[in-house]
Amino acid sequence: MLPESWDTYGSPRLQDPAQEKAAELIAVLSATEPPLPNVSPVPGGGVQFEWEINRRALEIEVLPDGSMEFLAIGEDGATAEGVLDQIHAHAPRLIRWLTSSNAAAWR
Repeated sequence: MLPESWDTYGSPRLQDPAQEKAAELIAVLSATEPPLPNVSPVPGGGVQFEWEINRRALEIEVLPDGSMEFLAIGEDGATAEGVLDQIHAHAPRLIRWLTSSNAAAWR
């Protein structure tokens, strides 16, 4: 567990709602057997999961209050971003898009 001010700028450690939602995200995604993400803390007490596969990138950020946002970047540089409020439906679909050979797989 990171200490308070882990970034030397006063950021709090990972907040409980973010930790709980990150654990839920991991549980939901484990059924899809996703590639391992890069996981890093973000200032403010959240955590970010990042993948880059097949010239596509996906970031899911769990904010300190437990809400989640995503950013998907396609092979052509097109982006999609938004709130990830239905993780049981949307998170697995984003992973399928990331790992699929079909660029439109997430729609």
